[in-house]
Amino acid sequence: MVASKKLTLVADSIYYGIGQAAQRAIALIALPFFLKFIDPSDYGVVGLLVSLSVFVLPVFSVGLTSSIGVCYFNEKINYRENVISSAILLSMISASILILLTIFFINEITELLFLDYKYKSYTLVALITIAFSILCIPAQLQQQFTKQSATFLNYSLKSAFISLLFSFIFIVFLNQGALGLLIGSLVGQIALWFMLFSKSYKTFCLIKIKSFIIIKDLMKFGIPMIPSFFLLFIIQNSMRWSLQSMDSLSAVGISNSSTYGGGGRLTLTGGASSYIEATGYISSSVSVNAPTGSFEVLTGDTSVGTSLEVEGPITGSAFQGTKHILRSMAFYVNANPMVQNSVYLGNSLGNSPNNWNDPQAVGGAITSNNLTIAEDDMNWGWILPFDISKIEVQCSLRPALGAGNDFTVVIYTTNRSNNSNTNLSLTRVANSSGVVFGTSQRYVTNDITYTANLNKGTMIFVGVGSEDATDAKNARGIINITVTQR
Repeated sequence: MVASKKLTLVADSIYYGIGQAAQRAIALIALPFFLKFIDPSDYGVVGLLVSLSVFVLPVFSVGLTSSIGVCYFNEKINYRENVISSAILLSMISASILILLTIFFINEITELLFLDYKYKSYTLVALITIAFSILCIPAQLQQQFTKQSATFLNYSLKSAFISLLFSFIFIVFLNQGALGLLIGSLVGQIALWFMLFSKSYKTFCLIKIKSFIIIKDLMKFGIPMIPSFFLLFIIQNSMRWSLQSMDSLSAVGISNSSTYGGGGRLTLTGGASSYIEATGYISSSVSVNAPTGSFEVLTGDTSVGTSLEVEGPITGSAFQGTKHILRSMAFYVNANPMVQNSVYLGNSLGNSPNNWNDPQAVGGAITSNNLTIAEDDMNWGWILPFDISKIEVQCSLRPALGAGNDFTVVIYTTNRSNNSNTNLSLTRVANSSGVVFGTSQRYVTNDITYTANLNKGTMIFVGVGSEDATDAKNARGIINITVTQR
């Protein structure tokens, strides 16, 4: 008989443990997937609101989780349902007060938590979820006291599944981010309350005058427990609030998510075999160091930004995929008019480098021929400082006259001359097509992108011109040349 009771106790304990852990376990499993759709700062908001519930729930439930059991087992068996019905009434009163305070003071609460009103909807959903959690306390404890372990587990798993389902819908399909996670939790909690209330409705109808005496006892045993919950809240969550005040919500989000992943701080001490592997977002307010290791390419879903954000230094021999401005300048095409099928790349000796006054005849259409320039004009070009995979040119030109005439931007490459006075042969690799000058003295945009692998040390030249016998002249221009490292 004793052995049988022990086995029953163990089985019930397992059921209750699984039921209470189900929602957290499912959230843990889904976390890596949801992180692809949630920004660290938003996840930090969720972390702070979850920690807030540790304080708000016991305060507004006036310690029901502790006092119900004391009052329940102090009553005779025939009167124990009165304790549950009284607790249900008290939970309704407390939850109603919490919801009313939330509605009337939502702005003040949000500002106190985040110093920013934009998280008002997050705070509202989180506090209403807490209110429904309070409503569920009496019926859940009644299930445990009356050994309804299978029902308790059934309801808990259904609630967790509903929460996960709605979180998935709001995060993935409705693009609500972390707010979708909170909405999913709210829907799951409401579903749990409906299941519990349908089961305990008859108990609630037992409320009598004596219930108010029991409510007094519930509060007498419950309220003294509130300070202990407050201390627990401070101990468990002081780090999150400190991170927000000293750093940002992103830091809280990373701390919150790394708690599930096995630690908030990663130190590389294993030499070349050390590495950080992340499928989401890495952020740091200090330096990220790998003493003898390396960062490989950051890869991820191209529909979601994969980034490494560091306010301290990052050192490395190469940063693949990063963009660098090779040249950003204003220039002036000093021509009256611009010579047909000639390219303006730079200045003649004795003039300002920004004064492009030395047209180079292509010997045919600009867009179908290469070009030869004198060796001493090599300084019109730029040397690639590393291997690249792409060149992007942004150019705008503002000539006098020339309306409707061709406006060409062209990119050439060549090898750098070394101890030789031989002319340089420039190979045309990319050019614009179909762009014409607009109304006189108005800037016209002409951007081109060239994708190809070019090696460190290669020279590139970028010039402008017209394939028409134009009257365009004296053109102001601006140009950016950006290269992508490979």
